[in-house]
Parts: sequence; structure tokens; C-alpha cells
Amino acid sequence: MTLQRDDALAQGPGAAASGPAIKIRARDINVFYGPKQALFDVSLDMTEKSVTALIGPSGCGKSTFLRCINRMNDTIPGARVEGRIELDGEDVNDRGIDPVVLRARVGMVFQKPNPFPKTIYENVAYGPRIHGIASTKGELDAIVEKSLKRAGLWAEVSDRLQQPGTGLSGGQQQRLVIARAIAVSPEVILMDEPCSALDPIATARIEELIDELRNQYCIVIVTHSMAQAARVSQRTAFSIWANWWKLATQAIFSPIPETAVPRTISPVGSVKDAAMNEHIVKSYEDELNALTAECARMGGLTEAQVADSLDAVIKRDLTLAEQVVARDERLDILQADIERKAIRLIALRQPMANDLRRTVAAMKIANNLERCGDLAKNIAKRTMVLADVEPIATLTRSIERMGRLVSGRLKDVLDAYTASNLERALQVWSRDDEVDEHYNSLFRELLTYMMGDPRTITACAHLLFVAKNMERIGDHATNIAEIIHYEITGDEMMSVTRPKTDDLTP
Repeated sequence: MTLQRDDALAQGPGAAASGPAIKIRARDINVFYGPKQALFDVSLDMTEKSVTALIGPSGCGKSTFLRCINRMNDTIPGARVEGRIELDGEDVNDRGIDPVVLRARVGMVFQKPNPFPKTIYENVAYGPRIHGIASTKGELDAIVEKSLKRAGLWAEVSDRLQQPGTGLSGGQQQRLVIARAIAVSPEVILMDEPCSALDPIATARIEELIDELRNQYCIVIVTHSMAQAARVSQRTAFSIWANWWKLATQAIFSPIPETAVPRTISPVGSVKDAAMNEHIVKSYEDELNALTAECARMGGLTEAQVADSLDAVIKRDLTLAEQVVARDERLDILQADIERKAIRLIALRQPMANDLRRTVAAMKIANNLERCGDLAKNIAKRTMVLADVEPIATLTRSIERMGRLVSGRLKDVLDAYTASNLERALQVWSRDDEVDEHYNSLFRELLTYMMGDPRTITACAHLLFVAKNMERIGDHATNIAEIIHYEITGDEMMSVTRPKTDDLTP
């Protein structure tokens, strides 16, 4: 059957002269597995320093075509390829081409991460070593470091290069495989559904990496996701069955024109005109803003719950304590609603990069706020018992000082979230030990009272639970600060030790 092509491809080799240089040219490719034909007359051009996506239903030949480019089909018994595939004008199927050398020029990343059962260092060093790229240990070290940095993995593994590569997470393993591929300085990188086995956050990191690498390589990626094709590629070849392929530009699949602002957003669905583009983008942005606003509103309610529970303890106000307990259900409802909206947004809009972090951050912050609400409710319940006990003025003042500190920290971190203020969030994070110090001091004070006068044991025990709940609210405020850091920078604070003071020695 005659292949349907876009206008530039149909006009022949000279049509693309005014655009990006063609790196790979495939003409009339037919692939057979024994007597069964898998591809029919496929012709396709892939340009250098760009990403070409191949999309279509299972069984239409996407992966088969990909494996033709670096002759991976040679390893399959009974496989036969007809037609011509040129890499920089040279036929890759020519008998004079060494497949090993070809695969060094055309690297490949598979659907499932496949690190070697070696150390992280050896996974990356293996290719340069067998191809003789590095002649000294120093050169090999430099190649390993450079490759891991370009794959966005160096900061996470630089202190454990001698540990097994198979011990990394799925997303890290896939980036390790990409580092291994680029260590031999390929000209082309083939990716066969590289994100299909990864979670949304790991997928976003791989997509960001693809966007960075396209400035140096010709990348060809197979994907089932139209949204992913729109996000990462400049041109997309789509197929309905093995003998019908058509090439399209990004604009057909993506609601964002190529001249749009750098931040990539990715609502699902194709569009027919600019008015529809604008409508979908605005709708998507409205959903993100609504999610953030609802999280901020939940933060305000949580602040009020914490402040009111503290006042109820200090003033022995039973009515206020009962109100705090009754209002806790509102926070539970809000948390469930934010989680539902975030999951729906991820499923339908498939956000990436900043937008994905923003969505996940809202969901995580809502979880921390819901826990703060539960702790405030527990404090209010203690008030109902303390109301029948003679107050101890000194201890009440200590509880008040600690409560004001915790309430202030919660307010500061929520203000930082609303304003996307990283510096303010880090200030809250760096003062985590202040709450610990107050708690430790109050613990010793309560212990002293209980040892000196057994009649105070009941009141002191309940106040100790109040203080512990306050300390836990402070920890949740620090958690939120770390989430804000991740949302804004994309980096987790796992390698930084949280400031803590845990000495409870009497």
C-alpha cells in the first residue's frame, strides 16, 4: 500500500533543506519475522538535535521500526529488513557496517530499566572501556561523572558509586541507563517507551532530561501517550496499522504553540484552532490555581484550629474546645477533596515538571494539614479533662509560649506556600529545633512537678500530651517547608539533616 506522508516528506529529499538537517532517513522499510510481515513500506525522516515521537496502538510496528535503526532486529532469528535506512547518508544495513560500532553511535533505552548487575560506576564506565574511549582511570572517571551529570543523576549517587545499580529506584535506574547510553558519545538515542514502568514524578524527570538532551542528540521515542508526545517532541509520526504512517508537527498534538512561554503544560486532547487552544490552556491553569487556592484555604482553617485549641487549653474554655472538635470534619472533607482533584488532574491532564510538582505538593501539604487538624482536635479533647483540674500557672504559661511558637511557624510556612517564597520556607525549616527545645524543657518541668507532688500527675500527664501534640504540629510545619522546597526547585531535601534537638535526659 502507498505510504501517506506529510508534504515535505512527499516532495523528496530536498524538501527539508531549509529546515533542520536530516540525521536519519528511512525509505520503503519492510520488516518480516519469518513469513509474517510486520512493517509495510514505511518512509520517515528524523532530524538532528530534535525529538521525533512514534505513537500508535500496540502492534502497529513502532518498536520494530525503532530496532531497525540500530539493527537490533539482527539478533532475532528469522527477522529480515528490506529498504534503506541512512545515518548521515550512510546505509546502516551495508555489509561493511559493524553493528557494534553502529550501536555505539545509536544508543538505546528500553521500556524497562535494565542496568547491568554491576556498580553504578561500572554501569556507566562499561561502554567507554570496551570501545577504548578512555585510556586512563582519570579519563574514565571524568566520563562517568560527566555522563551522570548530564543524566541528572550525579547529585543523587555521587557518594555511592560503588553500590549496585540495581539498588536504585525505577526512575533512577532509567536515568542510569540513559547515562550509560550517552557515555559513549552517541549521535542518536532511541527510547522505547522509557516511562511506561515509572510513576508520574519519575516520568516528569525523564521528560525534562529528554528536553535537555535534544539540544545535543537526535532522539527518537516510542510512546503510547499522545500527551507525552506533545510534551517532548518537535515532530510526531503516528500510525494506525503497520502500513499507514503519517508525520506531523508538534502543533497538531499539542495545545501549546512552539513560541509559547518556556513552562510546558499538557492538557489532553487535540485542538483545531487558536481559540480552542486558549480555552484549554486557561481551563488547565484554572484547575491548577483552584487546587492551590483550596489548599491555602485549608491551611487557614488549620491555623484557626491550632490557635483555638491552644486558647481552649490556656483558658479552660470547654465551649471553644467542643467547637474545635466539631470543626475537624471540615478539614477531613477538604483533604479528601484536594486529593481527589489532584488525582483527577494527573489522570486527565498528565502534567509534567513544574505543574506536576505543584499538583503533588498540594496533595502532600493537604495530608500534613489534615494531621495538624487531628492533633489540634486531640489538644481540645485534653481541655475537657483539664477543666476539672486545678490549673498550674507556671505550666500554663510554658504551654502558651510553646503554642505561640508552633502557631507562628505554621502561619509562616503557609504564607511561604501561598507566596511561593522559598527563602521563607527554608527559614521555617532551619528553626525546627526551637520547638524541640521548648518541648524538652517543658518535659523536664512537668516531670519535676509530678515527682514533687503526686497530686499533679493527672494534670501534668495531660499537659505532656498537649505539648507532644504541639511538637508534632511543628514537625508537620517543617514537612510542609520541605515540600515547598521540592515544589519550587524540584530537589528533595533528603541529603540534608533536619535540625533536631531530641535530648530528653532529666
